[in-house]
Amino acid sequence: MKIKKFNEEIGNPSWPNTHRPMKQFVLTTTSESSDHYIYFIENPEMPTTEELNKFLVEQGNDVEDGYSYEGIDKCVEIKDFKRLNI
Repeated sequence: MKIKKFNEEIGNPSWPNTHRPMKQFVLTTTSESSDHYIYFIENPEMPTTEELNKFLVEQGNDVEDGYSYEGIDKCVEIKDFKRLNI
């Protein structure tokens, strides 16, 4: 699984099937202290809740002693980007 956190690539580059096209996802979380976090993830398929929780323990922003204080709000696939006309 390739995971990007604010455009920083992390994760395992030797994902078993590198020939599948990667999809992009946005993961939003809320910590127990009501802080909100956003992560950008690339993976060939929708990550499971277990994979997302493991990612938060390993790479999350609100982690202490191997415990993540972040709860998953949503993980949504990015189909395409649209510009705001401001």
